[in-house]
Amino acid sequence: ARMAELRLVKTLWGLDEAADPSTWKVVFKSIKDEGYSAVEVIALAWKGKDQPTLIAAANHAGLAVVCQVHTAGGYIEGGAYIYCSSMEMTDHKASFSAQVEECKSVISQVSAGGFINSHSGIDCWGLEECVEFLTFALQEEARLRVKVTHETHRQRIFFNPFLTRDILSHPAIASSSLKLNADLSHWCCACERVFDPEREPRDKWWPATLALVASRAEYVHCRF
Repeated sequence: ARMAELRLVKTLWGLDEAADPSTWKVVFKSIKDEGYSAVEVIALAWKGKDQPTLIAAANHAGLAVVCQVHTAGGYIEGGAYIYCSSMEMTDHKASFSAQVEECKSVISQVSAGGFINSHSGIDCWGLEECVEFLTFALQEEARLRVKVTHETHRQRIFFNPFLTRDILSHPAIASSSLKLNADLSHWCCACERVFDPEREPRDKWWPATLALVASRAEYVHCRF
């Protein structure tokens, strides 16, 4: 079996020097020189008029591209970025399929490849609705032959550790190839605490839940 390999990815989110696409060629080369293997970008970078610039800059620097998608969102309307516009299952499924297909087209043009990081579904869904969406997402991932991770992010399916635990333990998901992007900072915000079972007896559930998440985590968003 191949040993796991740690690769660093730098997000363009919050990176002021990358706000202007005309700088990407220089910025991406600098990111590569810092030791990163890839850049992560939202839809405003991987689709539309700036897509060729993104692909060219990534190939020039030798970087892979992680395309971030926001189901039922990912577009500009009325001058504002729409992050999530619907609670309807059909909208999220259609949006996921369309965006993943678009991302696959981008990734196929990047020499170093890449994958997709999805902010999936919506936090108001119950367990069975979450499982329905994720089962569909896994089918689309297999059909399109592109890697997708699902982020533990507020407002989305994996917005808290308890529902996440229940989803990952569900028979339909437990036996699947579902992959996560663990951004556990969102759980600290959602639950208003850092989980510390050594100091807080109420958090004795945490080690088992963390191990369950870790077994699925192929991507991690770190906070420095």
